[in-house]
Amino acid sequence: MAYLDDHPPARRQFRQRYAQPSGLIVVHTAESMLDEIGEDTGAEGVAAFIARRSDPGSYHRIVDSDSIVALVRFDQAAYGDGTGSNEFAIHLSFACHAADWPHMDPGRREKFLANGARAAREAAAWLAVQHGITVPARRVTRAQSDQRAPGFISHAERDPARRSDPGPAFPWDRFLTLYAQEDDMALSNDDKQWLEQRFDALDTGQAQLKRQNGKIREKVTRLRDKVKRGQAVTLAELDDIQADLDDHTEGAS
Repeated sequence: MAYLDDHPPARRQFRQRYAQPSGLIVVHTAESMLDEIGEDTGAEGVAAFIARRSDPGSYHRIVDSDSIVALVRFDQAAYGDGTGSNEFAIHLSFACHAADWPHMDPGRREKFLANGARAAREAAAWLAVQHGITVPARRVTRAQSDQRAPGFISHAERDPARRSDPGPAFPWDRFLTLYAQEDDMALSNDDKQWLEQRFDALDTGQAQLKRQNGKIREKVTRLRDKVKRGQAVTLAELDDIQADLDDHTEGAS
């Protein structure tokens, strides 16, 4: 469940998608106060504000230096952009002002970017499993995004007449590098097919999975739930299940 499922907003802030996601991730800043004292509660504060606000405006993920808030499920359209991308885009926002980037403490900025990259990888993993879409570590233009090219674009590039976030000083190179380094969360086509086969086995009772021990079944169920929630599935988790399956096969022979 996402935050706005558990905290019903004062007005509707998401709805069913009427188009397949394209793999476009729109990057925002929430234009919220930077929380620099003690625990960073910036993302939580933005989430609470969105639940209370009386006008449309939401994201799929909002991050700060120490947390990632899942605001809207990836299979729903968040109200992040007024130019028509909501149907096919995923919206990722940083809980700060666009003007904060040049002046932010370097360590805090790195944590912001790392959480943003991790949230983007969660979206990429969901897109890979659910729609067979790979999101490359690249920026795309407005024209390319309208043609449904996967990649990253700023809110300002989507809506230049009205928006400027995440700002000209946003460290795109570092963000995309961190995103590319989150390789553990990227599923190859073979990994995706393997995972889907395990999910199908749980649904239909086919193959040997139903007869295998409860530990393996529990692990696969846990991964399936993560995918449904739009969370990342790591290659290490897949390898762990494969090792259990291999051990079980050897023990049964």
